[in-house]
Amino acid sequence: AISRNKMKINYKFNVSKYLRSGFSEEDIIELKELFDVLDEDGSGAVSKTELKNALVTVGLDASTEIVGKIIAQVDVDANGEMDFDEFLDMLSGQLFKHNTRGDLKKVFTLFDEDKTNYITLDNLRRIAHELEEEVTEEELSEMIECASSNATGSVTFE
Repeated sequence: AISRNKMKINYKFNVSKYLRSGFSEEDIIELKELFDVLDEDGSGAVSKTELKNALVTVGLDASTEIVGKIIAQVDVDANGEMDFDEFLDMLSGQLFKHNTRGDLKKVFTLFDEDKTNYITLDNLRRIAHELEEEVTEEELSEMIECASSNATGSVTFE
C-alpha cells in the first residue's frame, strides 16, 4: 500500500461515484492513491509524460509510441490524457471486452504450460516466478479459489 502520509488527501473524493464490479471501496481508495502518485502535477489526469515516467521508474521499456498507444486505448473522452474513471475502466477490464474467445484461449494456454486444460497453483507459481513477482502461497491460492468454478483447486477455460 502507498504511504498515506505522503499523499495529499482529497476530501472531495467520492468513492461511491467510482464503484465498479470487482473493486471494494478500499480498493478504489488505494487505486485513487496510486493514480494520484502517477498524476505528478495534480491535474486530475495522467499525461503521456507522467505515464512514461512511471513505467520507466518500475523498469519497463516505455517508448513514446507505446505510451501513446496505452493512453489512446483508455482515453474515452479523447483529451490525450487518462483520468481516474478511464484508469479504473482499464484496470477493471471494461476496455478489453473486445477480446475474442480465441485471444483468451491463447492467454489461458500460456498459463496451462503442462497442457492439462487447467490452471493450477503450480502454474500460477511458475508464472509469478517468471515475472519475478513476490506473491505469497496464500495469495496464489486465493487467486485460484476466486477464479475456480469448481472445488478442484484449479481453473478451467470455461
